Amino acid sequence: MPLLRRRQQPLDTQDYTVETQYCADCDSHFARVTGYVHEPNDGPTVATYYAVCHGHPEHEVALDVILGSWGDDADFSDHETFSCIWRPRPQGVLAVDAFVTLSFPDGEDVPAILGRPMSRHDALQSPRIQTIWAITDALATTVDPITEQVMARRGRKHRRAARS
Repeated sequence: MPLLRRRQQPLDTQDYTVETQYCADCDSHFARVTGYVHEPNDGPTVATYYAVCHGHPEHEVALDVILGSWGDDADFSDHETFSCIWRPRPQGVLAVDAFVTLSFPDGEDVPAILGRPMSRHDALQSPRIQTIWAITDALATTVDPITEQVMARRGRKHRRAARS
């Protein structure tokens, strides 16, 4: 898969679904987002992703992004899964070992579509890491459940300051 080049138009991130899930540990509901990222103007698919906008400990978003070739002819040999934990500012997006939204019981194989799970070290060394950062930037500003989660703590601090 070629690296994303500088573009005049943003990535298309509007192809996603949201599922509400429940956390018994904190007795709250949260959004799980599954989506695709496409090049602009009906361009090819760049990635698929899974995001969990759970909230603890501090309004984090867990994100698994699968880069590779997509479509009917895809053989998944170029697929790699990059994982991130997304914290509100000032920390931002942190690369972590794969997987953070997906889990597989002991002895169960990782599905071929997910490709190679990248360690944090390998992810940061990969030429594809710039593509991951471009995708996270796009998701932060265009996918409502992710935007709301990342901005939640920042907004709470702002409201507290305004009351003081």
